[in-house]
Amino acid sequence: MADGTGVGIADSADSDGINFSRAPAAGLPPGAVRVLQVDGSSPLGTFAGGAQGLYVSTDLGNTFAATALTNQSVLMIDGFPGTSVSNTMLLIGTLNGLWDSTDGGANFAQVATTSTAGLIGSLLAIVMPPDDQPG
Repeated sequence: MADGTGVGIADSADSDGINFSRAPAAGLPPGAVRVLQVDGSSPLGTFAGGAQGLYVSTDLGNTFAATALTNQSVLMIDGFPGTSVSNTMLLIGTLNGLWDSTDGGANFAQVATTSTAGLIGSLLAIVMPPDDQPG
């Protein structure tokens, strides 16, 4: 279990999430975590977003690297894991609109601006019809 705390990432190894310790999260700027997306089935990817952009880890959150989405204030992350980070689909809500990536964050395209997306700051989840989901 992991929790984005605003000052880093805390990790709990116990099944009930009572005891937490600070994860190393090397490469994340201070205060960089506002939202967290974790693939709990395998270490395919942990994505952390905040005021400075989106970061990815492929080693269970020990180290992070910036994705191509920098200088965007990330408000929400939704992901559809592939067989590796390089083919994971991401939808990212920012203060400037909605962005998508089909290659785990190596490249992004803006799919909606704040004016076309409406209340992007209130966007808490994205739901896709089953026939539109990757895989």
